[in-house]
Amino acid sequence: MSVEFLDKGNDDGTVLGQDSSKLIGFWGVDPVDQPATITNVSTTNTVGEVSTALKALITSLKEIGIIASA
Repeated sequence: MSVEFLDKGNDDGTVLGQDSSKLIGFWGVDPVDQPATITNVSTTNTVGEVSTALKALITSLKEIGIIASA
């Protein structure tokens, strides 16, 4: 098996997308721009607020293909 590494041996790291408007997609999902910021969640949030933030996070991960859509 032959693989190609994204970092090309660069010790400084790897960046995907030069800014938030660049399109990125994973595992065959159409590339999209950076998803919107998820509301901050802290230990003082209600269960409903945490649930809403978690749903938004899952939607964003599905949008770029990090997790599969059901």
